[in-house]
Amino acid sequence: MNIKINNNQLSVSGSVTFANVAEITRAGLTVMSQPEPVVDLAKITELDSAAVSMLLAWLRAAQQHGQQLRVINLPQNMASLIKLYDLTELLPFESC
Repeated sequence: MNIKINNNQLSVSGSVTFANVAEITRAGLTVMSQPEPVVDLAKITELDSAAVSMLLAWLRAAQQHGQQLRVINLPQNMASLIKLYDLTELLPFESC
């Protein structure tokens, strides 16, 4: 797992699972107070349902700072989990 932060953009790569999601979530919270925070998930190679909770935590943090989170390059398997949990209206993501 690797996290890169560049101003208002957070890029996550590698694995996002129950084993490391807390660390990734904490690291990403720093970006959520930036104007127009963006999360790029293009380089995620493995994920489980914990990744959805990560996005929800970031969304909540962005909203608490009066920001609207934008998620780009959502992996297809994460999009499927979001649809399965009926969260498509809550989580703002752009197509894969």
